[in-house]
Amino acid sequence: MRRSSSHNQGGVLGLMVVAALLLAGCTTVAPRTTGKIEVVAAERQWGSIVQAIGGNDVEVTNVISSPTIDPHAYEPSPRDANAIARANYVVENGLGYDSWTRRLVAASGSGALVLDIGERLHLSLGANPHRWYSPTDVVTITKAIDHDLSELRPALTEEFHRRAVRFRQVSLARFNAERAWIRANASGISVGASESMFSLLVDDLHLHLATPERFLLSVSEGGEPTARDLSAINASITSRAISLYLENTQNITPAVAAQVDLARSVTPPIPIVEMTETPPRSQTFAEWQTAQLTELVTAVKKERP
Repeated sequence: MRRSSSHNQGGVLGLMVVAALLLAGCTTVAPRTTGKIEVVAAERQWGSIVQAIGGNDVEVTNVISSPTIDPHAYEPSPRDANAIARANYVVENGLGYDSWTRRLVAASGSGALVLDIGERLHLSLGANPHRWYSPTDVVTITKAIDHDLSELRPALTEEFHRRAVRFRQVSLARFNAERAWIRANASGISVGASESMFSLLVDDLHLHLATPERFLLSVSEGGEPTARDLSAINASITSRAISLYLENTQNITPAVAAQVDLARSVTPPIPIVEMTETPPRSQTFAEWQTAQLTELVTAVKKERP
């Protein structure tokens, strides 16, 4: 196993679980050095970016590939272990989000190059793991993927670089236009949110996140929100102190469902912008992020015609 960054962070899955997965159907295979680059991405959002940069020169297997799956509760399968054992390149989110990936790579004996997103961004465990919602981090990671694919297939360096530039300048053009509009026309407005997934994007858009951070973290980490936080959130909704509510539809707790219902019941109703942690199978990363930001712009315009 080769690291594309210098830090070393352990996973949380037990080695006995990994061993059981490997025995159930995974055989260690030396990664190929010619032909298509075999890639395993722990999450489809990162795999989609690898596909955009790698084009027909990569074969990408995405482990968590559907917005119907709760990434925080995902448990890897023998098929996942087998795919990682055969990979040339493994992309993991890191930051405790997909610790099982590290264990599978180590147990497989794979010689794959591994990109840990959190490590590449020089972040430590405890940082917000939803880095794909940070536009600046996405740019950094596209450059890292470009570099890594070029290391694996030096003859294709110029082609990988061309695709990476096209991804940033063309595929994300409308996303960046919507982003610029929000910054110019809605800077400082208060929004509510269902969990910490939205913090990075809200900060980038220069919006004000009114929901207490403790509540956001409790939902993201499966904890119980405090009565004080719930009371504060309900007050911000009933008084319409927030203009929008951002809802992660992949992680709806009873507390979140109650807030959404309350936001819809006030007069006039507070717009709910539904977003996900994982892109739909029918959309690329750029299409997914652009569509969501367009919905956000539409909601802002409804509140501020």
